Amino acid sequence: MVKKKDIVEEAIKLLPKEWEVEIDVEEYFPDWEEKTVIPIFNFDALEEGEYEYIQEMVKDRLVEEGYSEEEAEKAVKSDKFLDSLYDVPIEKYVVLPNIGRVKIKWERTDPWRGYYTLELPTPKEAKDQEPAKIDLVYIARGEDNDKFVNLSKDLLRKAGFEAVAVALPSSNVFASNVSLIVKPVEHTWNDRTKDFIEEFDKVYTDVYTEGFSIFTGETYPLDFNEFEERIKSIAKKKLGEVI
Repeated sequence: MVKKKDIVEEAIKLLPKEWEVEIDVEEYFPDWEEKTVIPIFNFDALEEGEYEYIQEMVKDRLVEEGYSEEEAEKAVKSDKFLDSLYDVPIEKYVVLPNIGRVKIKWERTDPWRGYYTLELPTPKEAKDQEPAKIDLVYIARGEDNDKFVNLSKDLLRKAGFEAVAVALPSSNVFASNVSLIVKPVEHTWNDRTKDFIEEFDKVYTDVYTEGFSIFTGETYPLDFNEFEERIKSIAKKKLGEVI
């Protein structure tokens, strides 16, 4: 006697190996150009209705394979199938203006902690005029964060780079990773531009992290003037430009 196939197991086999979540910045945030930092936080689950769409897709396939509508409906609503459905890995992407489609990935710092970032090269790895990223975890410090990001983007633009800032979640609910996306506009990536961005990254990180204590959480005033003067000095030295 041939053993009858388990319809729920057959339904699970028909699930997609992964499911994509894509956030188009211009669609989700029409005023993105006015934003200091584009917030990308709500991407951990599928859009409303997409789980139901997968259920219907699997149900139709089961019917095509000879199962009845009633059997298929029961299978895709079973607890076992739903557990597997919600376990389908979700690949997350963001579509950034003038940058394109970029994958969002989890960067682990230890077994329990980490942050989301964008799958882009560092400036040191970048080629030609492709975008690169600078990651920095920002703590909750109100208007100073906006001022610091705006100043950073402004200095980069004056130095000939396009700059977009994207905020992504971290394991610390009181902090987020800000990916500063940098793309040469008046230059290409070469030794001089890479050296400039590498030095920019060091100063950008140092000035910000010196503004708080990792032990007590206490914050101190950010030295915007020092930051600006140091970046201007680096631009003159590395790029031969006054900004």
